[in-house]
Amino acid sequence: MNLPHNKKQCGTVTMNPIVPIIGAIVLIGFGIFLGISIYAGAGILVYSIWGLFLLLSLFMLLTVNQRIDYTSKDFIYRDMLRIKHHYDYTQIKKIKYGKDVVIHVGHRIIMIDSMATDGTK
Repeated sequence: MNLPHNKKQCGTVTMNPIVPIIGAIVLIGFGIFLGISIYAGAGILVYSIWGLFLLLSLFMLLTVNQRIDYTSKDFIYRDMLRIKHHYDYTQIKKIKYGKDVVIHVGHRIIMIDSMATDGTK
């Protein structure tokens, strides 16, 4: 039986928009530093350090894609690569509360960062 769900129990959890904005700014900055160090011939160690920071800032930028849409019956988790995973609440194995919330669903671990914001549909 497909009963309608209560609209008050529906919503969306997304990452705070300040994180990807900072990630984009830092990505540009570290890209410039990497380009300058390559132009100057600084060496492999310097390239590696700037490249690592560039990848970390790209990771911050990709958090704009993370999202959880939930209803009273189920929830859909969208990861950084925009791949959607649909789960029923009965599939949850463990929920850990702390600074961040960690949900264990099957073999997947979903982390809800403390900076996430709760919107509504």
